[in-house]
Amino acid sequence: MHVLTMHGSPDGATCRVCVEIRRPDGPIRLFFFRHGDGTWHVFPPQDNLCRMGFDRLVA
Repeated sequence: MHVLTMHGSPDGATCRVCVEIRRPDGPIRLFFFRHGDGTWHVFPPQDNLCRMGFDRLVA
């Protein structure tokens, strides 16, 4: 497993990490998001859901 990307917003409201696990049948990538209590989860914090999306990428 290795870290592909790390991102933190300037205001500190968003922090996420992408890790990759290499397997014989292909890589698996997981995204982890830091929550306000300092824990990391594979889902973003509820208060940041509206900040994350694909709208600006597909517009």
